[in-house]
Amino acid sequence: MAGLATTALLVMVTAAAALGAVIVVGRALRRSRERRRDRLAAPARRLLLAIAAAVLENVGYRQLTAVWRLHGTWDALLRRRQHVWGTMTRQGFGRT
Repeated sequence: MAGLATTALLVMVTAAAALGAVIVVGRALRRSRERRRDRLAAPARRLLLAIAAAVLENVGYRQLTAVWRLHGTWDALLRRRQHVWGTMTRQGFGRT
């Protein structure tokens, strides 16, 4: 009986050590894969962020500018307003 118990104990200790080694190696491989994935994902993430910024940049101000330009062109073509600069009096430098 003592021989069987010693053998079982040796098998259990060996199995535990092997399982521990497998877990440690697996975690190390997983971390190296995650680092590699992060290195590959970071440029893609930055590219997507740049594309989103480029799209959002063109929303709002450009449309408003296009409306102003269209309005100005329409006014110029129909001559709705008299476009006169008016008289301007010269003011010298340093006079307040």
